[in-house]
This record gives sequence, structure tokens and C-alpha cells, in this order.
Amino acid sequence: MTVWAVLSERLPVSRRKPLPRRTSNAHAAPPSRDPAEKVLGVTFGAMVSPNDQPRGKWGNSELAALGRIAFNFSGMDWCAERLLAGFLSEDPVGLLVVSGENTSWKLDKLSAITKEILVGSPHRTALRQWLVGAKLLNKRRNTIMHSVWGSVWGPGLREGSMTRMKAGARQGEWRGESQQVDLAILEELADDIQECSAIAEALVPQLSACPEWHGQGRWIPR
Repeated sequence: MTVWAVLSERLPVSRRKPLPRRTSNAHAAPPSRDPAEKVLGVTFGAMVSPNDQPRGKWGNSELAALGRIAFNFSGMDWCAERLLAGFLSEDPVGLLVVSGENTSWKLDKLSAITKEILVGSPHRTALRQWLVGAKLLNKRRNTIMHSVWGSVWGPGLREGSMTRMKAGARQGEWRGESQQVDLAILEELADDIQECSAIAEALVPQLSACPEWHGQGRWIPR
């Protein structure tokens, strides 16, 4: 179940429309010779058993889905920036303040405004629920985009999937994780991020009735 399957029924947004989902066959096209795919097909040295055979399992469909995630996320970031700037100022100063900040920063500031400023506002619940979904999608996107990828073929790996690996040593403790990712997972994330932006745009008429928000004049539908 996706994040919007949980949240969408509670969002008081009348203009929500279902988004068409793309369907594609991960095995329909022959293996690509694109240099980017060769990079994604790297084998991870000591992490691979000598009995495991590297096999490139991703093609153009999966790489296109990664591109959709990046493109759609830029739209979600744009929405967060405009929503936040609308609370800061009626003139371009608000946009100058938030421009260049990362998405997590913008969402955190919106959360603080929702909690501390919109007390008693009828629009508080809708914005808060949008932020719950946006923060989750921001975390999922960061996990996908900032991982190391490999096409190691070994026991238990699904056809048409690649392995995402991420490790760190923050606070003096090493942590590592891995996940099999296929086309369905990538397309679901891309679609969810796109719908997040659509819901943000649908919130604009509601926020326009909020005296603390002044961003309608600068909101250009994507």
C-alpha cells in the first residue's frame, strides 16, 4: 500500500484525479549498451561470492523510471518552496529566503509553521497531512538516489531487479543495508511523487483563504 493510499482518503481536496500508471515490461527490450547502464552493472568486490555471476538486469525502462523520480521530485521541491515562501512575504523576498535550501529544510519549516502559526485554522489538517506524505517521499527518494547499485546475481535475487546498498558510520557506529529494487518499485515512487505535487497544487485554493498565506499570485501550475 502506498503512502497516498493511506492519506488520500483523509485529504479534503476535491480536485484530486487519479493519475494514469505506466505499464512496461522490464524484459521486453534487449540489454542496453548505454554507458550509464554499464556503471550500474558494477560488481561490489568482496561483497560478492566467487560463485555469484554479475548479470545486468536493468534496461531502458528502469533507467527511465529513475529519470522520472528525479524529474518529479524537482516538481515536489518546487511546490514545497512556493508553499513556504507564501507564508513569509507577499513580495519576492520570501522566495529569495527559501531559494537554494534543500527539500528537507523546506518541509521542516512548513511543519513548524503548521504547528505554531496555523493554530485553529481550518486549513491546518490538510497541510499537515500533505507534509506527512511529502516527508516520507523525500526520505524514499533520498534512499534510492544516494545508494550504491549493483547487478550481482546470487541466491534469492529476483529476476529484473538490482541491489541497492547503503552504508554509513555516523555517531561512531557502522550501519549498512541492502534492498532489491525492480521496475515496479521505481515506477510506484515516481507516481507517488507526481501525485504529491498534484495535491499541493489542489491545496492552493484552500490556502488562499488563509490570512497567513500570500502565495497564490506567485503559484504557476506545473
